Amino acid sequence: MAERAEWTTARETEAGPALLRSIVVILLAGTALGLLYNALGPWGLEWKGRDLIAEMADVPAVQAVAAQDNPYYTENDDPLAVAATNSAPSVPVPQIPEVGRPVPIPIAALKQLYDAQATVIIDAREPSEYAAGHIAGAIHLSYDMALSEPERLAMDTGGLPIVVYCGGGTCDVSHRMADELMYNGGHTRVAVYEGGFPEWSEAGFPVEQGTKH
Repeated sequence: MAERAEWTTARETEAGPALLRSIVVILLAGTALGLLYNALGPWGLEWKGRDLIAEMADVPAVQAVAAQDNPYYTENDDPLAVAATNSAPSVPVPQIPEVGRPVPIPIAALKQLYDAQATVIIDAREPSEYAAGHIAGAIHLSYDMALSEPERLAMDTGGLPIVVYCGGGTCDVSHRMADELMYNGGHTRVAVYEGGFPEWSEAGFPVEQGTKH
């Protein structure tokens, strides 16, 4: 028994330094890997990022993000906000999705839909404001008119989505009108152009006066 005890004690004595050496090796290896990453890691990630961007250059989603460089792009943190697409013929115009609620749309995307005649635009301001100037071709339907003549909400758009605008800034009539069009008019693809007529006009895009609509 004495010999076994001495053997066990010897093993325990040797295990201490061995464990310490293992810990030291692990720490040194970790430090070396950390230094190597600091020296090469960012360069490698940057290089890989450039490769991915090059591979995705023709993907519409990437081109849509690039539209943020447009001077009339409106920042919006809504994940369902309609983004502008690249103007190349091979890329389709922006799509207003069916998500059960109105979605925001920036001026760049609206201009692409406007040029393609791919949307019905509704001016929700008062009659006098509409007559003084509105987006060319926009239909006038004020919020008060929608409440007093709810049948007008079910207008035939020929399958096209609807974009509603008002005076921009703090004006929220376009949002209320968009809700009416969706929930009481039965339309499933409705967007709100929050920049409103002032932004559109200042951009030099087509406008007109009168009350023919």
